[in-house]
Amino acid sequence: GGDGSDDLGCGCFEAGPSGCDNECGSTLENDACGVCGGDGSDDLGCGCFVDGPSGCDNTCGSTLENDECGVCDGDNSSCSDCAGVPNGDSVNDECGVCGGDNSSCSDCAGVPNGDSALDDCGVCDGGNASMDECGECDGSNGCQAISGLSAIGGLNQVMLQWDYNPNAASYNIYRDGELVGSSDGTYPAFLDGNQGGWGLGFDTEYCYTVSANGPSSDEACATTLPQLQAFLDLDLSLANADVAAVASPFGDLTGNGVADAVIMVKMVNFFAVDGYQFSFSMDPAIVAAIAAVDGTYIQFAGCVATAMGMGMDQASAAAYCEGAGYSSGLQAQMSTPGSSGTVMGFDMNGTGSIPAGYPGDGGAEGNLLAVIVLNSQYSGSGSDVAVTISDFVVSGINPFTGASVTLNACDADLNPLNGCFDVASFSTPTADECGIPNG
Repeated sequence: GGDGSDDLGCGCFEAGPSGCDNECGSTLENDACGVCGGDGSDDLGCGCFVDGPSGCDNTCGSTLENDECGVCDGDNSSCSDCAGVPNGDSVNDECGVCGGDNSSCSDCAGVPNGDSALDDCGVCDGGNASMDECGECDGSNGCQAISGLSAIGGLNQVMLQWDYNPNAASYNIYRDGELVGSSDGTYPAFLDGNQGGWGLGFDTEYCYTVSANGPSSDEACATTLPQLQAFLDLDLSLANADVAAVASPFGDLTGNGVADAVIMVKMVNFFAVDGYQFSFSMDPAIVAAIAAVDGTYIQFAGCVATAMGMGMDQASAAAYCEGAGYSSGLQAQMSTPGSSGTVMGFDMNGTGSIPAGYPGDGGAEGNLLAVIVLNSQYSGSGSDVAVTISDFVVSGINPFTGASVTLNACDADLNPLNGCFDVASFSTPTADECGIPNG
């Protein structure tokens, strides 16, 4: 009589349902997470059924990762270069420019943040050394160029003149390539040969250039005056009274109503003359010189007389003649009347002069120096009279300095070696029955 208790639901004499799964003969139990027959793996260390430690920080449920720099949950900044590239190789240059080449803050010498600078000519630290005195880079001081150089030959001197240059502090003068002097920048002229000594040579050509620390002038050349600067010679074309009566432009110089016979002394002179002296003699001594008149003055007086004859007053006539190129000249004096003597020309006021006159001067090419008036009465017979002039002394005015200088004077043959005198003859006028000319 069993009561059927031997069958617990799983068969007779079999273990009945048991365990956490209530299965026949089960010995299963719930693990710590309540999982029947579980092995506890549902708790990874952070609680049942919760994600276990993870991520770069190894914390429960973490999703954090290391950045490219190896920093957990980093933003790559700890190993990024200046361009923001992790582990990149870009760096700031000395100018603070990422990946730069220092050019943005380098001076002209290439030194970053240096203090070198370009000068006005674009030269680094040049200090404008390549700028000329005119302010031109690599220039040749063109603003100091000399123009208009002219040269005039004088008595052992040459006068140089050129255009004033306001940029020149001084001028250097070169003769035939050699420096011979200088002048102040305010004085664009130079008198060469005036530095002392004997001066320049006679009748010699010299060539010049002038510079003022810039381009030189063009070359200008001049020839100094010859060794002789004044030449005297006789003109006896009016010494015969018969000829003078019909041909003399001077007319009556003695007031006897008859045109006077005259000896004319002519001169070539390179300078204006402010004084002269010469001796004269006549052979045979049958006629006397009775007066001397300055040649320049006598021509001036003739012009004035002609102008006054046209109705001008004396002052207007004088002004007219001076405008026409005449000069009042000098005052001539002669020693005691006779067939020989001395004639002198001078100006008591020191202002009169005879203008320069020479071949090629564009004018009369010479001067009538003096007129010696002959007596109309002869003291003896003779068909010809020889006239000699000698002992020439001539004072000129240096046009460069205004000073009086002695001019070397000779006769017109230009040869002082054979003596400086001139001789010429004139035929005497018609003689009377006793053989006395003009008797």
